[in-house]
Amino acid sequence: MIAGDWGEFDAIVSRHAQWQFENERAQKRNELERRMNRAIDQAKELFLDCRYSEAARLLRPFREHLPPAQQKRLAIAERRGNG
Repeated sequence: MIAGDWGEFDAIVSRHAQWQFENERAQKRNELERRMNRAIDQAKELFLDCRYSEAARLLRPFREHLPPAQQKRLAIAERRGNG
């Protein structure tokens, strides 16, 4: 049977768990940003082709994360797509 202080080992395990949590969070954030940027690029082309409903459909899932200019584009697309 092993006897001794496991404090250092527990600290390593704890740091690893924290690193793993932060890494997974960063991966999710990167994936969201990648999907959002792809939607922005596609929506830009649709917007220029006056396909506002389609542009709005692409941008809507990212509403909370869009830069201000893209939020404005989404609002315009929604207004024009419904009109």
